Amino acid sequence: MFRVLFQFVFVSCSFAQWSRIYPSSEGFTHIRAESGAKILFTDERQNQSVQYLTATQTWQSINTFPDSSYSEDFAIFDSLQWLATNHGFYYSTTNSDTWTYYGDSVRPAPGYAFPNAIAILPPKTPGGPYRLFDGTLGIGQFVSEDGGNHWNEIDSAHLHNFDVLDFSWGRKTDGTIQFFQINVRGIFESPDSGMSWVLRDSAASGTINARLLFHRQTWFVFGTVSGISRRDSATGIWLPLSTPLPPAFFYDVTSTDNTIFVAYRTKGIWMSSDMGEHWEVADTMCPNGNDLTGISSDGTNLYIIADTAGVYSRPISQFITGVADRSSHPFVFELEQNYPNPFNPTTKIVYDVSTRSRVSLKVYNVLGQIVATLKDGSEEAGRKSLEWSAANFASGVYFYKLEATSITDPSKTFSEIRKMALVK
Repeated sequence: MFRVLFQFVFVSCSFAQWSRIYPSSEGFTHIRAESGAKILFTDERQNQSVQYLTATQTWQSINTFPDSSYSEDFAIFDSLQWLATNHGFYYSTTNSDTWTYYGDSVRPAPGYAFPNAIAILPPKTPGGPYRLFDGTLGIGQFVSEDGGNHWNEIDSAHLHNFDVLDFSWGRKTDGTIQFFQINVRGIFESPDSGMSWVLRDSAASGTINARLLFHRQTWFVFGTVSGISRRDSATGIWLPLSTPLPPAFFYDVTSTDNTIFVAYRTKGIWMSSDMGEHWEVADTMCPNGNDLTGISSDGTNLYIIADTAGVYSRPISQFITGVADRSSHPFVFELEQNYPNPFNPTTKIVYDVSTRSRVSLKVYNVLGQIVATLKDGSEEAGRKSLEWSAANFASGVYFYKLEATSITDPSKTFSEIRKMALVK
């Protein structure tokens, strides 16, 4: 892979370079920016969930919770959003424009209280139902394939009594899905898209707060007890990494194309551009009364919840002032995130070809239909750049897929899919 060199910006204890997009965040616990044009977060102080519209820089209430409610987790995939609270589920199939509330009448199991971690997986087959996964605190794990109306417990023999801390899935370059969870016993992997689970590492057992992260085809786990571990893709072994601060301060994590950002409660934001090998201060924030309780990224901006100070955004470009140094390293197959993203109506897609290859770059809609073919032919090794104009397409989520086969050695193949958002 390429060696990427960055300079890091040290910022004094101030919010001067951040833009406050919500006036107060006391009681906030979750924020998700992966939907691109809309940033979702929960305001438990006001018993509501909120969306921030990046195009107009305005926010609006999208759900009102029952009194004494608090959120447990957000899950986002394509136009689907799922919010879990202690008073039931909120589910949207319209990119958060409209929501359906499943309250106490929809319970996965007798004695069910509320979920602690949730996930949305894509259909097993094209056109099939999306799968909702619900991990609870000690009373089972459940799956629904009808939007949350009916639930079935999964792998009850192994997982019924374990508190689930996080679910996460990622798509490998060959198109297959890897699905992991972390619970109080350790890190589990599912070989069959969530229907059964296998213990892969017990080092994280006993962790109070933990997050899984799929970054550049590599898995990481961050925990308040076990610290940071990275999965070796060749062996499947989870290896501990050095941590910039004591694990007890950890709260949340997100990543962009090349950089991992970690929020450490009263200790600010730390970042790594070399797969967790080394860490630098990105922003110290203000420790007096400003616990960081959430962090997320949409690829262009970083978003944080800073306790009583508010919800803030800041361009990622302000953290990274250097550029990639690729001159002394051979090319490998690689597909980068389009830029800008979200976009209207034109975006640029950059990819690398390691050897003379037959290359295909196509754009798909959410139904899996090809809507544009940007490249279909042979290319020499090197860095390539193409633009896609979506002036005649509707707003929404699209996918672009790069496939390459070496002409000199057909056994060398590459395939990767990325998501982008068109916002008009």
